[in-house]
Amino acid sequence: MTFDVGNQASFDRLAFWKKNFLDQAAPQNPDAFPFVIVGNKTDLERKVTAEAAEAWCKANGGYPYYETCATSGEGVESLFQNTGKKAMENAKSNDDDFMPSSLSGASGAIKLDPEMAAKAGEE
Repeated sequence: MTFDVGNQASFDRLAFWKKNFLDQAAPQNPDAFPFVIVGNKTDLERKVTAEAAEAWCKANGGYPYYETCATSGEGVESLFQNTGKKAMENAKSNDDDFMPSSLSGASGAIKLDPEMAAKAGEE
């Protein structure tokens, strides 16, 4: 989930976005879903400190926190490399319980596993 470090309201909505995602995606183990939190627009005037964001991450699930600047690219490569490594670790351990088979509750839903959707009668 990404928020604007220059916009306090954006940061304050993280809990809402987290809940909304978990409600819509309905992963089997929502407490273990591997969220990544990103503070973006670090080139602009800051309203949210890195310390505040890291404290939120620790208090709300122990999520990794990254800061980026999309205009300069600062931090973006590190974000993608580290997130990709974590995804590969999860794939190697066959720990895919965190991924839903479809987003059928969401508007414009997509089906990620057609066989599972067919078994559930969602076609």
